[in-house]
Amino acid sequence: MKFDGLEYEVITELYRTKGSYAQILTENIPDHRIVESRRKFYIVEREGIKYFVKQYVEKGYGGGDLDYPQNIEYEFQTTRKLKGIVKTTDGEIDVPEVFARNDDSILFEFLHNYDKATLSQITRVAILVREWVKEKRIDNWDMCPNNVMVRKGAGFSLMAIDFEFSHDRHPMEDYNLK
Repeated sequence: MKFDGLEYEVITELYRTKGSYAQILTENIPDHRIVESRRKFYIVEREGIKYFVKQYVEKGYGGGDLDYPQNIEYEFQTTRKLKGIVKTTDGEIDVPEVFARNDDSILFEFLHNYDKATLSQITRVAILVREWVKEKRIDNWDMCPNNVMVRKGAGFSLMAIDFEFSHDRHPMEDYNLK
């Protein structure tokens, strides 16, 4: 896989199940009826460093309102624009670093030691996400639990992910911040 003329070795190909809440990324191909076909995900490596790749497979799919390849550019630029930690007394939140994009894929920072939020963390996640949305003035983002990763270990650190565009996602309005 190439980005900016550099070759990245595919270590793992991941499949995502359909749905909006209990999605999973897995190396094993689950039942084809529950695999999302619009995007594929990879863990790649270059010079001993792991990266995460999101690939838009269905060229007709725009993730909402933008067509391919505009949504790739939108997600790339939005993630880049939102980079920067927001700290509160409840913890901190940021977005992964985005390194490059090609015709159908985006190369992201690999999130070591991060996982989905547990049920017991959801309230704390929501409080921190609200402060992040307020400070960053985020007008378009899917605030589902799949799109927030929690760092394992000491402290409460989140990463917000998945910035595809859709006209019906308005965090500022949802949190009454407009």
